[in-house]
Amino acid sequence: MSTTASAPGTKSSRRRAEDVAGLGTKRAIVFVTPALLLIALFLLFPALWTVYLGLTNYRLTGLAAANTEFVGLQN
Repeated sequence: MSTTASAPGTKSSRRRAEDVAGLGTKRAIVFVTPALLLIALFLLFPALWTVYLGLTNYRLTGLAAANTEFVGLQN
């Protein structure tokens, strides 16, 4: 049983570095982008919204709802 190894810098090693799962880098980015957008929508946005609500005097109803006030860590 013999193994053959490509010398560094040959065409096959360069192709492997440029090719992601046989798709190519650009097509791989196209496949990953929707997943990253969903992560941002369902994980990052609620986390940032929670920080915003925690640092402001945010009201859902009444006259105070129109005027939110930044209170920082005093909340």
